[in-house]
Amino acid sequence: MWWLNSGVAPIYREYSLAVELRSSKTATIIRVPVDVRKMASRDAVFDGTLYVPENMAEGNYNFRVAMLDPWSGQPAIRFAVEGRQDDGWYNMGSLTVKAR
Repeated sequence: MWWLNSGVAPIYREYSLAVELRSSKTATIIRVPVDVRKMASRDAVFDGTLYVPENMAEGNYNFRVAMLDPWSGQPAIRFAVEGRQDDGWYNMGSLTVKAR
């Protein structure tokens, strides 16, 4: 993932960058292991692997992202991109989960 804080403001609190895989039946949140406080006015790249739970059902999922409040676990930061949903998550496309 390539993120850019385009100079709006640095992040001072320890928000969690998260990915949500959502289908019509279920939703799974996967935390991305980055420190968002280091994304102040510059590029930030996560070049790693995110693992889906072993028991996750095969199927099509919406790929959504958010920065979650450390206390409530709810989306807390507005991004300067389109796709924000009513619940604060940003829809970034879709993907298919298949068993190995």
